[in-house]
Amino acid sequence: MRSPPPLPAPVRVAAVALGLVLAVQAALAFFFARSGQASFAMYAAFFLLFVLLLAGLVKRSRLAWLWARYLSLALGAVVAASLASALYSHHISLAALGAGLFGLVLPLFVAGMALGRPGTYPFYDLVCPACGARTGVGEDFFFRRALCRKCHNVW
Repeated sequence: MRSPPPLPAPVRVAAVALGLVLAVQAALAFFFARSGQASFAMYAAFFLLFVLLLAGLVKRSRLAWLWARYLSLALGAVVAASLASALYSHHISLAALGAGLFGLVLPLFVAGMALGRPGTYPFYDLVCPACGARTGVGEDFFFRRALCRKCHNVW
């Protein structure tokens, strides 16, 4: 039985970055949900989503790659905008701003950009066997089969 291929460096970087986001979310849940300022269910749902994405990334799931790549970039932008809004309205301390930027925004952007590196495409079998072009498009909703944008090959 063949052993699975090792994780490429960009996937490892993304996994570590998402692990850091999970750790920060766990700390936020401990501090805010415990004091009654936020719902624990909100943090638990976010935590579960990112655990599933992280597990899917390691198991070479194309769907997890797609969601982790774009969701981390979108969430990074949303968190950055909310931190900027809180800073503008003077509702955040510099320590909380730093924790948000370095514990959430930066790792989310790093994960999203790392998953877009060329080395990740062969790992998730997103290189067309016919023409060699990289793709991020699925032929079906669950991304079980990939579709080449260049030659329209499906594999």
